[in-house]
Amino acid sequence: AEEYVIRAAAEGTNPDPLIDLSLIDFDGLAAKFAGRRRAETDRLAQLLRQQAIGAALRNPTRYELVERIEQLIEEYNAGSVNIDEYLRRLIELSQTLTAEEERAVREGMTEEELAIFDLLTQPDPVLTPDERETVKVSAKHLLEHLHEKIVQDWRRKVATTNDVNSTIRRVLDQSLPDVPYTVDIFHTKVQLVFDHVLTAYGDNGESAYSPRIDFSYPHDRVQVEYDGPIDVNKVADDVVARIHSDPVFAAQVAAQLQPERPMPGRKGNHA
Repeated sequence: AEEYVIRAAAEGTNPDPLIDLSLIDFDGLAAKFAGRRRAETDRLAQLLRQQAIGAALRNPTRYELVERIEQLIEEYNAGSVNIDEYLRRLIELSQTLTAEEERAVREGMTEEELAIFDLLTQPDPVLTPDERETVKVSAKHLLEHLHEKIVQDWRRKVATTNDVNSTIRRVLDQSLPDVPYTVDIFHTKVQLVFDHVLTAYGDNGESAYSPRIDFSYPHDRVQVEYDGPIDVNKVADDVVARIHSDPVFAAQVAAQLQPERPMPGRKGNHA
């Protein structure tokens, strides 16, 4: 039977060479495109992880989300999660992170205020709606005092560091509701807030809320549209199917593959 060949486009006035489709490794081509899909999914995972780390630097209650992303990446790299499930769960985590980053607006607070508020309310104590509003006011009031205390090289000066710690304790003692904040809970919250301030606010005016070199985080939000089940091989299958049905496209693919996979006879007989 006559071999299935197509004519590849050629530049200038030279005759178009014939391409023998039997020389194209369709299985290898499918794997090549599937590999690109895996590479893009890995890139999404790393972007999502970086975005989550930046969000956690601004609000330490978000570190649990970073851990979930890193655990998922480890499971995928270990082969315990296939790429379909990997992508589905990455998208779910991306949606969770997006909702979390929009929560400050819903709460009527800045990112700085929300971080203090979350540390004071998560995972305990359980608060009534009125008590929640009181804690919000307390967080805002505390930040006003802290901005006055955090000066040049504040972490390098023992007296200033102690003053910041004392300010946190004093303001919270005066403003937090008494009943839900027992002595043990109160001392725990003071330490959590102080540790956060030490981490998030630098000595030279930089902070996690005014990004600089030491506090940089990605600004590009990962946006993924996910609608129904994902077939990882769909891209590769579509390409292979089009090669069989579209001679012009097949010639273009064959030309692109030539530097990577020399094909004997590719420039064989001319028509």
